[in-house]
Amino acid sequence: FERALSLRRLGDMDGCERDLLAALELCQPDAWLYAVARKELGVTHHARRAIDAARACYEAALAAARTLADQRLEALLIGNLGALAHDTGRFEEAAESYHQALELLRAVGDTRKEGLYLMNLGILEQEEGRHARASKHYRRALTLAEEAGDRRYQAIVLGSLGVLAHETGDADAALALHERALTLLLQVGDAYSQALCRARIAAALTATAATEGGAEILARA
Repeated sequence: FERALSLRRLGDMDGCERDLLAALELCQPDAWLYAVARKELGVTHHARRAIDAARACYEAALAAARTLADQRLEALLIGNLGALAHDTGRFEEAAESYHQALELLRAVGDTRKEGLYLMNLGILEQEEGRHARASKHYRRALTLAEEAGDRRYQAIVLGSLGVLAHETGDADAALALHERALTLLLQVGDAYSQALCRARIAAALTATAATEGGAEILARA
């Protein structure tokens, strides 16, 4: 199970899925671990944009979490279902799920995951043109990620702030934010997020007329 999560962060989705399926076979007597493994298999399908497979995993794990009365796990699964709704353009459903997840996470005191879903809510606000509200959610999410000492989430939130800065016309600020994010991502070894971050740096460089540097870093991405 743990190796599967490490493989996913390194971008090896095939290896991750293989290990998670093996873990599911082994851990069925442990209802909680089985639910968590099912959730992570859903995350892996989600990353591959296999929407129906991800939803089936999340819903099965959610039913188990409710049977186990595990509010934290329930919150994560509601939030992940919200992310699926978000990805498929069902914004109202996504917002409702994010708010439900945040309420449960605050009840159990998980500020790290609270930051994650605040960031998702910020992305939703940004996509609907509410930039000030998006910025507020991102900055609170960044504070929570910093307090948790989670460099990967810090980087991801910095990237969202960078995208917002670029969208609102400040390419220089966007570049600075993405470079901060890349520094953190290089420390934690998240290959997928590094590639995405480099692409965003390239876009920001191009917007500041540094097209040669943008082309080089885009090729690395």
